[in-house]
Amino acid sequence: MRLHSYVLMALVVAMTLALAGCAASGDKREAEARPDWVDGSSEEYPRAAYLTGIGIADSLSTARDRARADLAKTFRVAVDERSSDIRSYATSSSSGAESTTDYQSEIQRDLTTRTQQVLEGVTVPDSWTDKDGRIYALAVLNRATAAMRLRQEISGLDSAADSLMARARATDDPFLKAKIAIDVVENQRKRAAAQSMLQAVDATGRGIEPRWSVAELEADLATALSRIELRADGTDSWKSMIAGKLADSGFSVVESGPYVARLSVDIVELPKRQGWHWRRAVAVLDISGPGDRSLGQQRWEFKESATDVGTVEFRLKEAVAGKLDQEVRNAILNIVSN
Repeated sequence: MRLHSYVLMALVVAMTLALAGCAASGDKREAEARPDWVDGSSEEYPRAAYLTGIGIADSLSTARDRARADLAKTFRVAVDERSSDIRSYATSSSSGAESTTDYQSEIQRDLTTRTQQVLEGVTVPDSWTDKDGRIYALAVLNRATAAMRLRQEISGLDSAADSLMARARATDDPFLKAKIAIDVVENQRKRAAAQSMLQAVDATGRGIEPRWSVAELEADLATALSRIELRADGTDSWKSMIAGKLADSGFSVVESGPYVARLSVDIVELPKRQGWHWRRAVAVLDISGPGDRSLGQQRWEFKESATDVGTVEFRLKEAVAGKLDQEVRNAILNIVSN
């Protein structure tokens, strides 16, 4: 009986040690299986060659999405810094709050587009599940591949800018010069966005320094526009509106001269429906040159409504003014220089 008790006790001790050994072995295997990238440093994807992001969730798809979002934070810093520069520059150089907002919006769209393009190269090559069931996902972006695409884009933009500047030097037409100056600024605005992304991808953080200052190009554009003299014309209050929009766009507004910008707006009162007043309008911007010869027109159509007459007329006028803010400069340059 005593021997049987000793044997039973020995078996219990042996089983306990065996279970403890299995637990220790399991913990060891889990530690060995835990990828190094979970802790932020990967031998397979070193920081010098890759940008990485980590996502944690209860499902693999969510973990992958969070990993991509984590990697995208790298570019958010570049975008935020560039946006701050844009706000500072646009506010100091713009002639009005609306044009400042438009300028900022254009740059922001470029930055967003470039970021999306760069992030198309992100892959999620690995995932791991811990003992509690949490899923870890790793997102990676090859720096060299992304940088090569951005460098090629920047090189193409710089070549196009060279060609545009050569055309500007070869012409004495002030309208064509101004149109080309706009294209050059647009070109280098896109380049600035690409450079911001390249600096985020490039391990050195330098990218490719621009050959031309955007501020200087903007100043050249302002000079080119100021050399174009236009006389504003129109009926009723439309004359004062087009005169103001010409000045806001950078043109020199004069009392007399060979080039005339005439704005006319034909308004049609539509039948009142369910208590709402409706107006339809066609605005026509006609540009004439020496000898009062019409060089071309730009037409815009509008339709506005409101519950009272005063409001619908105000909305219609605001709609025309907004469209001129957006398009009058390019419309005039396209008409005259083509």
